[in-house]
Amino acid sequence: MTAATGRPPTTRETIAPDVAKLHAEGHGRNEIARQLDCSPSTVTKAAEIAGVTFDRTATVQATEAAKLDAKARRSRLAVRWLDIAEQALDAISPHNPRDARDLAVVAGVATDKSLRLDEFDNTDSDYATVDVWLAAMLTTNPGTER
Repeated sequence: MTAATGRPPTTRETIAPDVAKLHAEGHGRNEIARQLDCSPSTVTKAAEIAGVTFDRTATVQATEAAKLDAKARRSRLAVRWLDIAEQALDAISPHNPRDARDLAVVAGVATDKSLRLDEFDNTDSDYATVDVWLAAMLTTNPGTER
């Protein structure tokens, strides 16, 4: 029982001293969670009780690196979609109208996908990236409404 409340201590109250000790030894939040067999959020709350904070610099840097990696992957995908569009256009033959139509559709879709990927990374708005992506996916082209 805690003296102040008369109730049993919570897990975070119980592990707060251990969190402070492991933090002082240089362990990060996730490592402490593994060692104490609890969730990272419990460690964060216990750290608040213990009066310690975790340096988020590494997390911020990792997030930025992941964003750059994703941008590079989208760029490579955009190029691949353009390659598909070019291959489809090169394969069109006037002697087979049905195949020509199908290949033209493939080329159009591939071109559109490439443009959408480029729009995703070349926006100047203050919206979150996911908002820009969602807006681009929901936008209809004039004359294509059903």
